[in-house]
Amino acid sequence: MVYAKTAGRDTTRNVPTAREDQQRYCISDDDVLALADAAGMDGRPPLEVWAGAGGAVLRSLMEGVAEASAEASAPPLLDGDDVMAAVGIGPGPMVGRLLADLREAQALGHIQTREEALASVRRATRPPLGAPRDGLAE
Repeated sequence: MVYAKTAGRDTTRNVPTAREDQQRYCISDDDVLALADAAGMDGRPPLEVWAGAGGAVLRSLMEGVAEASAEASAPPLLDGDDVMAAVGIGPGPMVGRLLADLREAQALGHIQTREEALASVRRATRPPLGAPRDGLAE
């Protein structure tokens, strides 16, 4: 979840995030409350404490979040129509799975261009070597 750039009710939005980054950057609600409690022990507002030396833990947790959020919020390299055209399939759950895999790979920085995304989709849908094709063994 990242902060949205728009004002109003929707102040946050969910973005695809690799599990490794979730574990690295995310803190639980209990952790946030514990930080707020600890910050409030001397009577100052939590934000004031976090801005100073007492906020080192929070700043450490937040390191890299802006960069990761920017990568995760980049526009998708392909859409469903692109995927279907690239591998000759129709609409269905496979298209959604392929798109989800692409978004994760893009968020991780493994895929950065449209051409890389198309190649990845083609690899993912290519039958394994030696697999029967049209009912005949190759």
